[in-house]
Amino acid sequence: DILNEKGGMIILNTPVIYITEHKVLKLTGTQKAGILGIRQPSGEYPSIYLDIHQIDSHMPSPKFFSGIELYGGNKYLKNIIVEHSIGSGIYIKGQNNTLDHVIARYNSYSGIQIDTEGDNNVIKNCYSYRNLCNIYGEGTGFLVSGAKNVLFENCAAFDNANYGFSSGLDSNNPKNIIS
Repeated sequence: DILNEKGGMIILNTPVIYITEHKVLKLTGTQKAGILGIRQPSGEYPSIYLDIHQIDSHMPSPKFFSGIELYGGNKYLKNIIVEHSIGSGIYIKGQNNTLDHVIARYNSYSGIQIDTEGDNNVIKNCYSYRNLCNIYGEGTGFLVSGAKNVLFENCAAFDNANYGFSSGLDSNNPKNIIS
């Protein structure tokens, strides 16, 4: 709550953080705040490992069980891995956020999802791979649904159950996604 109210930075300097309950790292508000990972001696970034194996049809939506959720603006995620979420690895519904050197892998809905109201976000140097289909049937690397002016720079998506990049665009309603 302090990070959401006053801003600041969480620094991760450990190989893995295991989360074994339905807990979400949620960043809200408009204060500048972020999560920064310190590269480990192995060369890997710190991993937020969501060790939750139970998913059923009674869950309201996979986006409510994401690993990290950005509802506010001016948030920054750098040098982290988010994996094994039963929803999206990272769910963004805030504006003017930046993801840099983030890896989203082995998640059960999408690696990185940018939803409506997630306008003007920058996703750079990010990888999203081996994301699976759950009962909601997504399995996409980068999923943009309803956001405008999203910039992808030097990103890659591969070996996902569904699409690498999906914009949810329909020809009657373009969203101005830049890649």
